[in-house]
Amino acid sequence: MNTILVTKDAWNEELKEVLAKNDLGPVHTARALSMVESKLSGKKNVVVYEMEGNITDEMAQLRDLMKESNRDRIKVLLILDQGIKDAITTLVKYENVKFIFKPLTKERLQIGLRMLMAERKQAPKINIEYINPFIESTRMVLKQMAFTEIEKKEVAAEAGLRVHGDLSGVMALSGKANGFVVISMGSDVAYELVKRMTQGNVREDEDRIIESGIMELINIISGQAQAMFNQNQYHFDFTTPTMIKGKGHQIYHGQLANSIVVRFETDLKKEIYLQVCLKNA
Repeated sequence: MNTILVTKDAWNEELKEVLAKNDLGPVHTARALSMVESKLSGKKNVVVYEMEGNITDEMAQLRDLMKESNRDRIKVLLILDQGIKDAITTLVKYENVKFIFKPLTKERLQIGLRMLMAERKQAPKINIEYINPFIESTRMVLKQMAFTEIEKKEVAAEAGLRVHGDLSGVMALSGKANGFVVISMGSDVAYELVKRMTQGNVREDEDRIIESGIMELINIISGQAQAMFNQNQYHFDFTTPTMIKGKGHQIYHGQLANSIVVRFETDLKKEIYLQVCLKNA
């Protein structure tokens, strides 16, 4: 597998070792994305691209690289600052583009490469039975990590659904269907979950610790759900979850999107929402 590493900074040996363990060699380097095409070789190429600088220009260069004549011979792993929406749009458009967020670690690189190299399996139609891995992993992780029992209270499946919350963890999914999974809750629920996780060792005004704790929970839920999918005929690649925060914000996927929302109630009678939205690639 011919590999082109696009970065302005030299990689340490641990990161290079991850490439070697995934049989991604020989490894060539390029200072800019515009130089990649001259280094392509044969039918199988992996481009690992650490994005910096002007995002608009870089996304234009990426779209040019993914032109029809190259698309079947290139897979691209983007390394991004969190919250770059244009990159998510690119991920949805191209099946052979994945991304991970900075700071770059060998663990994140390994996960990103596994997503990039995974073979496609049949993607499911969105239905109530399909979201069971998300329901079960949410219930299991909250019980084990936050000592919190949740009960499924309501399931709604229709276009144009909105979810309200103060903190939301968003995961992008890609495969033969693309979309998003969102876990949303109020700030009071987030505080209570992290308080239980830390056995009371957190204050209600320690926003950063609470947000980190919730993101850790959602990361684990994501990993558990993906493991469940890998055991059946379905397969999805998950990005690292990102957080949206703001009192009473809304998550809305549009009138044309297939959207399912599950409302849970915690043992303190507080609500947590799980939203799944997919469309065919």
